[in-house]
Amino acid sequence: MSVVNIAIERFIAGLEPGDVVNLDSFEATHGPALRRELESEIEGRGFVIDSRGVLGEISICDLCNGEGELKGRACPQCDGYSTTVNYGKGVRPYRQ
Repeated sequence: MSVVNIAIERFIAGLEPGDVVNLDSFEATHGPALRRELESEIEGRGFVIDSRGVLGEISICDLCNGEGELKGRACPQCDGYSTTVNYGKGVRPYRQ
């Protein structure tokens, strides 16, 4: 494992949905190339960061099992998008 991966792994290790991720601070410490790698790693693990820097976890809707509908109508949990995101305050539809 390279030094790059160790720095990213340490940064990601304690993160949970709802945590604020300060990418600018990470970039100031480790540089822009590592920031891009961090963003890619976060996305690859099924997470997103909103415009405020809040970490959210993406998952397949557990109510409709990713079908997007229940009884011919849009699923009330994912709103027909098949995926949800959890920013630490419950799940919401995730519109990719």
